[in-house]
Amino acid sequence: MYRVKVGCQLSYATTVATPAVFIVQPPPHTRHMLVKEELQAVAATVTGEFSDIFGNRCQRVLFGAGENVLRYDAIITVSPELDVVR
Repeated sequence: MYRVKVGCQLSYATTVATPAVFIVQPPPHTRHMLVKEELQAVAATVTGEFSDIFGNRCQRVLFGAGENVLRYDAIITVSPELDVVR
């Protein structure tokens, strides 16, 4: 198994408190295993999580007025086998 680090950092500026929904986390899958993950919000508040009809993990976020940062980091293990191309 290979260990892969994945992540992103998203920055937003708002003039008023603004609700949003983000899909930044990988959905559950048999071809990878989530070892560790961290979701950080700076000047924003993560208010909940839900799964959409496609199985995506969605985060509800409330941005505060001003600069906001949402950061996601994870370690995932994946098989060394190649994906089958059809």
